[in-house]
Amino acid sequence: LLLHIPAIAHAAGLRVPTAEDWAEVNRAVPRLVSVLPNGPEYHPTVMVFLAGGVPEVMLHLRKLGLLDEQVLTVTGQTLGAVLDWWEASERRAGMRRYLLESEGIDPDTVIYTPERARAAGMMSTV
Repeated sequence: LLLHIPAIAHAAGLRVPTAEDWAEVNRAVPRLVSVLPNGPEYHPTVMVFLAGGVPEVMLHLRKLGLLDEQVLTVTGQTLGAVLDWWEASERRAGMRRYLLESEGIDPDTVIYTPERARAAGMMSTV
């Protein structure tokens, strides 16, 4: 992350993030994913996929107001529309249900809400 984001910004002709930018992100966004080796619950990484993966994390980032929902995705739809679809999708519900019923793992103990992450003391790891 610390290598690729600045390289992408440079290649795109955008301002390269400074140390202050990274510190601001660290203060604003708690770590939301609880997996090995960081915990606090030590789930294998595959459980993140079953708990909803990147789209699930993005739902939480959206609630924090950290995403530009008007950007277009590769689908031609806005990010907001894609996240709306994901939130209501049977695929999401089915994956989360499988994780709970077949693995006995509450998906919300793999991908935390920002409130729960802060309450658990999960600090950003950027």
